[in-house]
Amino acid sequence: MQDENYLLSVSKLLYPQIAKKYQATSSSVERDIRTVINVCWERGNRQLLEDISLRPLNTRPTSSVFLDILVHYLRQDCLDKL
Repeated sequence: MQDENYLLSVSKLLYPQIAKKYQATSSSVERDIRTVINVCWERGNRQLLEDISLRPLNTRPTSSVFLDILVHYLRQDCLDKL
């Protein structure tokens, strides 16, 4: 949330950073994020995801878009609590 550059290059910056922190591989981090997206899209509350994204989602979001939606929502939530 602190550095938007991570959202511009998730494969080169974000996944390796997460993988290092949790002693995993970048590919497993990427796969797990795709799994979360699939679960949210197929079995989760798709309407909530659209509400959070502030726009209609006609297709399943990519990993980058999904992370962008979450970061934007969390930032707004933090600002609302100040």
